[in-house]
Amino acid sequence: MKNTDFINTLKKRTLSSVLIIAVIALVFWLNGWALKIFSAVLVAAMSYEWVKMCKIRRQKILYILVPFMWTAIYLASIGRYKMGLGMILFFASGGILLSWLAWHRRFLWGGIALIYIGLPMVSLHAMLYKVDNALSILIWTIVVVASSDIGGYIFGNLFKGPKLMPEISPKKTWSGFLGGIIFSITFGTLVHYILTNSMPKSYFYIATIILSLVSVFGDLFESFVKRKHKVKDTSNLIPGHGGVLDRLDGLLVVLPLVAWMSFSASSMFNDFPDSYKHWKKLAKQTDQL
Repeated sequence: MKNTDFINTLKKRTLSSVLIIAVIALVFWLNGWALKIFSAVLVAAMSYEWVKMCKIRRQKILYILVPFMWTAIYLASIGRYKMGLGMILFFASGGILLSWLAWHRRFLWGGIALIYIGLPMVSLHAMLYKVDNALSILIWTIVVVASSDIGGYIFGNLFKGPKLMPEISPKKTWSGFLGGIIFSITFGTLVHYILTNSMPKSYFYIATIILSLVSVFGDLFESFVKRKHKVKDTSNLIPGHGGVLDRLDGLLVVLPLVAWMSFSASSMFNDFPDSYKHWKKLAKQTDQL
């Protein structure tokens, strides 16, 4: 790749990441109907891209998948997240089983869509309902995942070297893999310091590395699906990244893990400020300047 192409693509990817973080932070800060509408649109867009990417001919399956995921997300948003999670896992398993019995591709990829798209969104809304500082945790998570992606792109193009998994993603290298971890630790630590005014404890670095690794797995999984169906991008909605799924592939697989961490190891995030109170107070202080 030429230097000009590399720099232009890097600018697009960085700008896209910053805009996505800003939009998501604003929507989740507003909460209420803004959050519900945003989630509904996001699920519909990702589901459409998934059906199109997997080349499912009967696209009417969207009329089943999307409302079903909306229902599960709504249940999670009112505190019935176990019911929403159970719905997703039960019907996803049923779809995959039907694909094995009847050998219809739409059942297989429809079932996987419920897990790949529905499970993260249910996990997100469950965390927002149950965890007071969920917004702060979410912003830190998005920064870690975005930094891993950008760091991987920069290091991979600068240092190149051996390929990570050439049969799935020919462009990914071990140097990019390492660069992603370095960037995620650096910017994850920076956001932690901004939110808490303190440096993270040692276990926080381990958690950051794990999230970075999981986000790479999400990227590789989507690359595998696109390669299987001979598709380059899910769409051209986001400059430098392609579609919504192209941008959120790493975040989608990370969200269930972060939600689980916020439930079972909540003390890890005790220093993070109470989401809405902190951000609204910060907004008032900004208005007064």
